[in-house]
Amino acid sequence: MTVSLPTLLESLRQLVANPTSNIAAASLALAVAVVFVLIIAVIIMIFIVRPTRSRTETPTEAGSEPQDSPLVSALRRRRGLVIALLGVVAIAATYISSSSNSYCSDTCHSMQDAAATWRTGAHEESRCVSCHETSVVDAAMTRTRHLVASISGHDTLVVRARVSSLRCLACHKAILNGTATSDRGIIVEHGRIITAGMECLDCHASVGHGSGATSSGVMRQCMTCHDGERALNACFVCHEGDPSMAAVSGRDFGTVTLPSPRCDGCHAAP
Repeated sequence: MTVSLPTLLESLRQLVANPTSNIAAASLALAVAVVFVLIIAVIIMIFIVRPTRSRTETPTEAGSEPQDSPLVSALRRRRGLVIALLGVVAIAATYISSSSNSYCSDTCHSMQDAAATWRTGAHEESRCVSCHETSVVDAAMTRTRHLVASISGHDTLVVRARVSSLRCLACHKAILNGTATSDRGIIVEHGRIITAGMECLDCHASVGHGSGATSSGVMRQCMTCHDGERALNACFVCHEGDPSMAAVSGRDFGTVTLPSPRCDGCHAAP
């Protein structure tokens, strides 16, 4: 979903008229305005305003330019420090205001559908940026691209839906140790799976967003590697006890005798 420039300008007009309607967006707009004013001020200082000198200044050497008085030097340093401080405050305000979940879910129109599924999912207490950004540099690049895309009304890049496993493991690191066994007797060793090069989203792609979000993978994804060559495909590798019991649970058809007791006897190929 893209937003046209007239729509964006109208949103800005409404925001100026009633800043409390969206505190996150108002804070971001104020920070951007401060940065813009600082840029203009720096340009004026560099190309227009010339430093004044004390009338009592004299050249230190014949033919050389007179040196600034201590007062002028102190004022110049103080002015530079004030501008630098305002710049840091503006950048920090922009970063903080655009890091909130409300900024992603309420301010960004293209994220409305994703926000709705996030609110009803298992990660509703998690911050958007905790999953979708990997560093401060990544955050700056991503948010700048979003701003440009919103103003231009055209985004040439796909909305980032892929989440690095490093972000998942920041909270779920404990799964790398030991073996997890489900109530249906499915055995999963996450540590070996991650070490083999699999990503968390290879099995848990819809856990954060999307209808019918699930926290568990499906067996056909396991068969990507468990084909009998790269990894074992015997039933005991993934199933605890009688694997037919896992197939019966929650289904209205009975057990059958498998002609070939392998993964593909029950599970379709990926």
